[in-house]
Amino acid sequence: MGLVPTPAASSGPLRPAKPRRELLALGIFGTHWVHIKTGVHLDFSRTSVLSPHPSSFSSFSLPARAPGFTPHSYSLALGIMVWNPLAQTLVVYRDIKANPRYYWMAASACWGGMLFGWDSGLIGGILDRPAFKHAFGLSDNPKAYADIKGWIASVLHAGCFFGAMSAAFISERFGRKGALMIAAFWFHLGSLLQTTSASGSQSSSSALTQLYIGRAIGGYGVGMVSVVVPTESPRWLGEKGRWEDAKAVIARLARKPIDDPDVVNEADDIKADLEKNVKLSFSEQFRQATSSGRMFYRCSIPAIMMFWQQWTGVNSMNYYSPTIFGELGMKGSKPGLLGTGIYGIVKIVMTLLVLSLGMEQYGRKALLVWGGVGQSLPMFYIAGYRHIRQDSPKVDGASYVAILMIYLYVTFYSFGWSVAPWPAMSESVPNQLRALTMAIGLMSNWLFNFTITKLTPILLSKIRWGTYLLFACTTMSAVLWAVFFFPETGGYAIEDIHQLWSGNILKQSMNDNKYLFQSYNNRAQGAVNTNDTEHQARPNMHEKTDRDSTSKSSDDRIEKVHA
Repeated sequence: MGLVPTPAASSGPLRPAKPRRELLALGIFGTHWVHIKTGVHLDFSRTSVLSPHPSSFSSFSLPARAPGFTPHSYSLALGIMVWNPLAQTLVVYRDIKANPRYYWMAASACWGGMLFGWDSGLIGGILDRPAFKHAFGLSDNPKAYADIKGWIASVLHAGCFFGAMSAAFISERFGRKGALMIAAFWFHLGSLLQTTSASGSQSSSSALTQLYIGRAIGGYGVGMVSVVVPTESPRWLGEKGRWEDAKAVIARLARKPIDDPDVVNEADDIKADLEKNVKLSFSEQFRQATSSGRMFYRCSIPAIMMFWQQWTGVNSMNYYSPTIFGELGMKGSKPGLLGTGIYGIVKIVMTLLVLSLGMEQYGRKALLVWGGVGQSLPMFYIAGYRHIRQDSPKVDGASYVAILMIYLYVTFYSFGWSVAPWPAMSESVPNQLRALTMAIGLMSNWLFNFTITKLTPILLSKIRWGTYLLFACTTMSAVLWAVFFFPETGGYAIEDIHQLWSGNILKQSMNDNKYLFQSYNNRAQGAVNTNDTEHQARPNMHEKTDRDSTSKSSDDRIEKVHA
């Protein structure tokens, strides 16, 4: 009795049941690609490419069932075909051909997140250049420059923090499209200020001040975009009572008439969902989020995830990898090439592999644990290497092993804390509290992004090898948290996820450690047996039930813990 794709009950093209997964893959891929292009081409041809950042997908939502679509069929097909890349490519190609506007919308939304990838690739590649130091009159003293370098890189993240903080209010007041236009204005203004700094007869101190201001203003736009992107037009229009406009958007995406039954049904589904989930103000969301210790912890998962992700030290590598490779003995243009070019290529390849083969097969917990262990071990080696060779290291076998450790570090980051937190934090929180919790999660991301980016050059200057030891230890702490205090959230229907947090969280987390060594095969996200016809019937969205899912896998997994 195997798991096979089953034809949709209604006619029409197949469309992804979980568009967030496809967008996440596209977004993370694009961020790493920009890191390569801005870094390598900054060294050689000075051209660039724009790309997205994964934080852009935290609040993304497309209709759960697009016109003419049965959710189980695609998620099942995807689950089967992750092991058959050619078959998967053919299905995706046919789906893009049948539903081009959905994919164009997804792709255009991803462009909004390019801003962070652009900055990390650009600024990391120029901070140590003599021409940059000369233009702004910066000191060649390593310790003095470490502080200034930290401020230049991190001031953007300070702006990001406040942009993320204000995004919810602005998008509620002006809509997501209006908020995107406002964010674009601030980013362009910041970019203009940065571009025109150190020009003409401007003094070096004035130019540096203008650079700081420009990066902070640009960061405000980046932070706002990270929360707002992409625009959820039909749902937002429905919240405002503009149902005819919402139908028009759905019809345009589906390339069908506005009175087509599929379009009408999709609008009805959105309306039923909005009626069932009354929109709460931020103060009401806060009261619910703090109504009990268990609920507070559950709603804190996004902030905790982002805290641990940043304290693995990944943005130290993103911004200062050329400096780090220089510390390992590389001279001339090699640190820039190794730190931005090859480093970024490794991130791209490894991220594609895990999104294709691991995310939905082995779940979030296994990726967080094994990815974190794999990240920490290279840091321990580099710490030991730099402790033994505290002077300028020579290039020999040991230094080449240290360079290899950097690539192993980013490989395991791509397998774990790069991709797993984003779906995990979105799956963990209640639907009605997602706006508040995800906003706080992204604020946590930018806050600790700022902290790490500011501290790293100072740490590299003062405690040197201790910097790598610090990140090795904090990463292992993140692993321990994932082992003992984070249950597996993957494989559950979204309507069932609340049951995961209703019992003893420690006991549930320990029970789910079995998934560190086995896959759960994504059964609860749509896989069905060949004789199971339950999925063929369209559920009545207006029926008052505790949940919309008919999946049994979620119940089985939770009941074993509560029994």
